[in-house]
Amino acid sequence: EEDDPLDAFMSGISQQLKVEHQKASSGKPAKAAVEREFHEEADAVELYLNYKETHKDYGAVFSSGSGYNSDEEVYAAARAADQEYDSDGMPRKSKKNIDALAPLDHSKIEYCTFEKCFYSECPEVSSWSQDERKAVLSLLEAVVAGFQPVQPVTEWTHMGLEPELLKAILGHGFVHPTPVQCAAMPAILSGRDVIATAKTGSGKTAAYLLPLLVHVL
Repeated sequence: EEDDPLDAFMSGISQQLKVEHQKASSGKPAKAAVEREFHEEADAVELYLNYKETHKDYGAVFSSGSGYNSDEEVYAAARAADQEYDSDGMPRKSKKNIDALAPLDHSKIEYCTFEKCFYSECPEVSSWSQDERKAVLSLLEAVVAGFQPVQPVTEWTHMGLEPELLKAILGHGFVHPTPVQCAAMPAILSGRDVIATAKTGSGKTAAYLLPLLVHVL
């Protein structure tokens, strides 16, 4: 008759407990009581509570109920949250102290002019009637929303791209822009904030990257 696996397992545990009990009764501390068998890392919460118990002034400034009274207190709270503790519950020394960055007065800094708008509606698109503009949206199966949305287009030439960029696009076989590119790129090139949703593989990434290249060029 085969031994039940569960009975064999419980029997092994009983034998281990007997050995530990014999070691304890002999007056010699069991090795398992001195160090953890698997060198398990001490629980962080336990270490934190031990440290807090031995340092009564820890967090005194934050327990008054009046909130933080200064930037120093906020920084102190952040440091306390990031503090690591050793197995004795004592805070570990950080490898290096990093001071907070000094605040900047942007009014005293001279920044280069940043151009955001690189798009102006081409004459062909400007000549479209209201019905033609609606027909383009229907053709693209696109919905455009927002404050005074920029009119979607249908061709690369409508976007006013640099000749070098346009040549590279056509040279890679992209004869016509995809619907999401037709709808999103004019707005992005106009410096507008755009969130575009479309299926995977519809050309969303290029719709954002091509205007980026226009900025670079």
